[in-house]
Amino acid sequence: MPKSWDEAKILRFFKYLALAGFVLGAVSIWFAQDVDFEHNLRNLRRVSTEKTQAKKGIRTGVTRINNRSSSTPAAVMGSKAEQLDLLYDTLMVRLHVDHDTTLRSFLTLKTFVPPKDSQEKRLEVIEEIRELAEARVFDRAVGDDSANIATLRKLANVESTFTAEDIPDWALDLLREKDGSYGKIGFIYGDFPSWDAHALQNFQDRYGHWNFDGEDLRTFSSQFILSDVIDSVKKDSFRLALVIILVIFGTLVISFRKPKLFLAGCISFGMGTLLTLGLLGFLTDMFEFGKISIYNVIVIPMALGIGIDATIHMITSWIGDKDLTLRQLMDTTGRNVMASSTTTIAGFVGFLFTTHRGLKGIGDLACISIAMFLITSIIFTMYLCGSWLKKK
Repeated sequence: MPKSWDEAKILRFFKYLALAGFVLGAVSIWFAQDVDFEHNLRNLRRVSTEKTQAKKGIRTGVTRINNRSSSTPAAVMGSKAEQLDLLYDTLMVRLHVDHDTTLRSFLTLKTFVPPKDSQEKRLEVIEEIRELAEARVFDRAVGDDSANIATLRKLANVESTFTAEDIPDWALDLLREKDGSYGKIGFIYGDFPSWDAHALQNFQDRYGHWNFDGEDLRTFSSQFILSDVIDSVKKDSFRLALVIILVIFGTLVISFRKPKLFLAGCISFGMGTLLTLGLLGFLTDMFEFGKISIYNVIVIPMALGIGIDATIHMITSWIGDKDLTLRQLMDTTGRNVMASSTTTIAGFVGFLFTTHRGLKGIGDLACISIAMFLITSIIFTMYLCGSWLKKK
């Protein structure tokens, strides 16, 4: 504070700041609803410094084993092979009738071994193809055409149906369990961006729960684990903040034991919380910055705890010394709480320069929230101490 300012001018200065804070608090109510959780997992990865060149290739969406590398599959296990056959029929409808864009392909024993009646119908078509391919006119083919005709004649030379024992071991091993049995396990491959937590949750909701013959099939996927973690952290982070706020209110009751002092502490802490949420919502809305994530959620309890410290120390100092002036309060306790908060912020500055964006988010949220709580605590506590908590 300038030495030329008297107590009245100091109080008037913080009064104007507090009024501006109340106005910003009203605006913050609008932006606070934009505070969001980071669902784009690419924004939580390390910044890549290597330049990669996209490889050209052919993308297919048919149900074949060579598509299994499109994404991490969801493994579905049943107690009998008939359940996986029903799963196959359901997925065929979703893929070819419903045209579900989140489903890329799937694999069960029925993928390799169609039903016998279906095989017999195909044999009739294969026989027609064989008769056409055996025509003497194709003997005149040369080059690639000759090779294609030879391959077609060889593939069409089949006259009987087949079972699972007739398919190659490498294909059957994909569906074989530890006890050597097969036919009771299948794989579902999704077609969605693996970095999008919303899409991941949607895929889990659609393909993570199956029930056939009155029995729930077991479904496993590492992506489902990630989806559950994100969903749990997202829900628990807001519950955690609510519990901490209630604990802080209890701390204020124990610390002050007077309604007037308790309300003063609540006003200062409440405005700090509101303005911090408003700033985070503004940054999210305008710059897609400052979101809550699975990394920086741990900052929330620390920011709330530090946010009430300055208020408690300043109010306690004010009521503990009847001769203390606003200038002295600012020069003693005010400086101490500023030093405490700024050194805490300094401890997180290193996170701002990491290449891992998830760790950088910890520094972003910590620096923003602690600084906002410090500023609001000093402004509103100084104003309330000088205007509302006047000493007799």
